[in-house]
Amino acid sequence: MLANLKIRTGMFWVLSLFSLTLLFSTLSAWRAAVGSDQQITELDQTAHQSDRLNNALLMAIRSSANVSSGFIEQLGGHDDSAAKRMALSLELNEKSQKLVDEFVENSREPALRTLATELQATFAEYAAAVAGQREATRQRSLEQYFKVNVDAGNAMGRLQALRQQLVGELGQRGQQIMLESDRRLARAQLLSLGLLAVTLALAALCWGFIAQRVLHPLREAGQHFQRIAGGDLSVPVQAQGSNEIGQLFHELQRMQQSQRDTLGQIGRCARQLDEAATALDAVTEQSANNLRQQGLELEQAATAVTEMTTAVEEVARNAISTSQTTSESNQLATQSRRQVSDNIDGTEAMTREIQTSSTHLEQLVGQVRDIGKVLEVIRSVSEQTNLLALNAAIEAARAGEAGRGFAVVADEVRTLAYRTQQSTQEIEQMIGRVQAGTEAAVASMQASTHRAQSTLDVTLASGQVLEGIYSAIGEINERNLVIASAAEEQAQVAREVDRNLLNIRELSNHSAAGAQQTSAASKALSGLVGEMTALVGQFKL
Repeated sequence: MLANLKIRTGMFWVLSLFSLTLLFSTLSAWRAAVGSDQQITELDQTAHQSDRLNNALLMAIRSSANVSSGFIEQLGGHDDSAAKRMALSLELNEKSQKLVDEFVENSREPALRTLATELQATFAEYAAAVAGQREATRQRSLEQYFKVNVDAGNAMGRLQALRQQLVGELGQRGQQIMLESDRRLARAQLLSLGLLAVTLALAALCWGFIAQRVLHPLREAGQHFQRIAGGDLSVPVQAQGSNEIGQLFHELQRMQQSQRDTLGQIGRCARQLDEAATALDAVTEQSANNLRQQGLELEQAATAVTEMTTAVEEVARNAISTSQTTSESNQLATQSRRQVSDNIDGTEAMTREIQTSSTHLEQLVGQVRDIGKVLEVIRSVSEQTNLLALNAAIEAARAGEAGRGFAVVADEVRTLAYRTQQSTQEIEQMIGRVQAGTEAAVASMQASTHRAQSTLDVTLASGQVLEGIYSAIGEINERNLVIASAAEEQAQVAREVDRNLLNIRELSNHSAAGAQQTSAASKALSGLVGEMTALVGQFKL
């Protein structure tokens, strides 16, 4: 059963036992800590109760002592000091009463509760007696003071007796707590020793399990690996169990059997490979002979294609040269067409300018005629002015001395009219000459316009002829380009064929070299097959 126990299951149980032991130890320690805390709390409460009891009685005694001191100071005439003593006594009495009440409240055990209740009642009697002392002091009654002082002494005696009993009870309670603490410590020590023993036993069990179920099988597996690495496959691997170690031995057994099968297969393949290498050597030799013959034939074909390529390239160069010459002619035709177009544009512009100038001259002739009409009007006005001046001179002559000044003016006006008439005649002559020149210029302009139009018609005809020449040169250029392109493509194809033949020749040479290398490799392969067979023979199956 243990042989088939899985390692993870065994480790799980070991770790579970360790965890349970640790959990039990932790819980025990926690319980011990809780108990110790409770005991310490009870012991602290017991100490506080003792302090409350002792402090309460001490304050009660001091309260009575302050009353006595106040009574004495009052008898000595020190009323202020006596009043302070009374106030301090009252304050101490209240504090002691508070401590007694706290002591009673924290006394929960029946025995302590009974004694605490009795203590509270006795303390009330003592407080009443001290209050009587303060009252007697205020009344300055010595007799009453002594009487109340006896009651206070008796009450204090009972308080002291009760204190002794309570202190004894509290001491016994503290001793019980200490004894319980010692017993708890002894139990904790025993439990710790038991847990230590269990832990050691579990550790020994874990070590035994690992040594027997893990380390020993691993050492055995290591020995098998060493033998297999040394080539010894004769010792069979025995599978042990079905746990992780057993699975390791199963896989080791499979690996050993797989290596045996692989080595057997390698031996068979080596024999087949030897036979194939021998056949390959013969085939390779025949292929090498065929490739050498093919290389010679390709050499001849490459030479022929090279010569054809040279001829085609020459045709392509001539076609390209012709195309370049045609392109130059085309460029000259283009320049001529551009110049003719410029001449046409210039002639048209000149014709338009001549027509514009002719129009302006005709307008100038019309304006000169208008000026002649105005001059005729001016001449008519000057003639009438001359007649009027002559009539005015005649009238002035008739008037005698009275009209002499008017006669002088009329004479000046007639002279001015005469000069105006002469100037008008001169201007008419000048305008006549200008009009004649302008009409001659208009006629010349019209003749120039006719000649420019004739030149324009001739230039347009020349442009149309050049357009025809340009179109013909373009067609020739296109055909030359087609011829050059076809020749270039043919040359390119020829070169491509030449390159392909050269590549085929190179490939043929490479194939021949590869055939030789294959032959050498087949021989080397035969040698490797022998070495492989020798290596397989080194393994013990």
